[in-house]
Amino acid sequence: MKIFEILAYHGRKSGVKGFDISHTGQNSTTFSDYSSTRWGSFFTTNPEFANIYGSVDQYDLQISKTAQLSSALLSSFYDYVESLYENEQLERNTFLDIQEIIGGNWNIWQLFEEETGELFVKWLISNGYDSARYEEFLENDDGEEIASNTIVVFNPSLIEYKGQIEMDLYKDRLERKNSQL
Repeated sequence: MKIFEILAYHGRKSGVKGFDISHTGQNSTTFSDYSSTRWGSFFTTNPEFANIYGSVDQYDLQISKTAQLSSALLSSFYDYVESLYENEQLERNTFLDIQEIIGGNWNIWQLFEEETGELFVKWLISNGYDSARYEEFLENDDGEEIASNTIVVFNPSLIEYKGQIEMDLYKDRLERKNSQL
C-alpha cells in the first residue's frame, strides 16, 4: 500500500496539541456557539484557511487511501444508510439529517458530526479509507473568500507534528491526565 505524505495545516484557538478520532468541541454559528462531537481530525492544504480557526500548526499526514467526497461516493453511502433505515437499524432523525446533508441543504462537514459522523466514518473505514477530502470556502476577517482542500484524518497515528507521531502526543496527554486523577 502506497503512503502519501501531505503537508497540511490545522488552526485552533486552544493551545492543546493532540488529536483523537472523536472529540467534542465548540462550533460557532451566526446565532450562538454549540458543542458537538466530531469524528476525525480536520486539516487543510491552505494555511490561510487554517488561520481562520486560530493559531496555525503544520503537520505531515501519512495517508494511503482518501475518499474524495464525490456525488458517487455520497450516493453509495446514502444507499447504505437507506438500507439501515428500512431494516430499522437507524433512527429516523439521523436518516433525515443525512438526507439533508447529501441533498446539499447543509454543509458537507456535518457528515462528520454526532451520530451521522460516527456512522459515516465507520462506513468509510469499513471500505478501506483512512481519510476523506472535500473542497470548502469560508470568509476571513477581511471578508475575502478563502478556499480549502479539506482533509479529514480518521487515525491519529497518521498525523506527524515536527517529526513526532500524533498518537504519541495523544498517549502522553492521556498519561498526564490519568496521573492527575
